[in-house]
Amino acid sequence: MIHNKADEGATYLPQESRDVLLHAPIGFFTSTPEGNFLDVNPAMARMFGYESPRDMIDSIRNIKWGRNEDA
Repeated sequence: MIHNKADEGATYLPQESRDVLLHAPIGFFTSTPEGNFLDVNPAMARMFGYESPRDMIDSIRNIKWGRNEDA
């Protein structure tokens, strides 16, 4: 699920780095500045109860983790 999406603003990563993130036992994701997921690794999807990274990406339209909207 970790892959290059230059037209959507994702950072290019060498294949070795993508493989490490994809198989990491902890959750990783990339998102747009507006709060939309670009990619989610399988561990993160499982932590949040989704069957696959695609299910998580398709189900969550906007993330606002750690943002203080009132500031």
